[in-house]
Amino acid sequence: MTKVQSGLVITVFVALFGWDLWEALGNLVGLQPFYEAMGIGASVPWVLLWLGVLLPVTAVVLSLILWRRWTGAAERLAIMVVAWAVVAGMSLSLAAIEQAWRAAALQAVAG
Repeated sequence: MTKVQSGLVITVFVALFGWDLWEALGNLVGLQPFYEAMGIGASVPWVLLWLGVLLPVTAVVLSLILWRRWTGAAERLAIMVVAWAVVAGMSLSLAAIEQAWRAAALQAVAG
């Protein structure tokens, strides 16, 4: 894989990881006012929100470390695809956990 191709692959995947990071930062900033408006402001799942922010950052750093260890084009592409898939799956799991957290908080207030 040439340097130009490597740079292009890294740029594309860093942008994809960046999108996940942008979504996580949006949740970190926007979810507290949402919880406040529903009357459950004390129940904001900060741990989940920070995990959502740290997940794409950790994945991109680890994938770039692994990128340097392998030289084959297919191996490098596989590293990035797997890292991106892990971030996507974990982000979806964190969103599902947050939904369950919110439902439990609302039930505690209602009943």
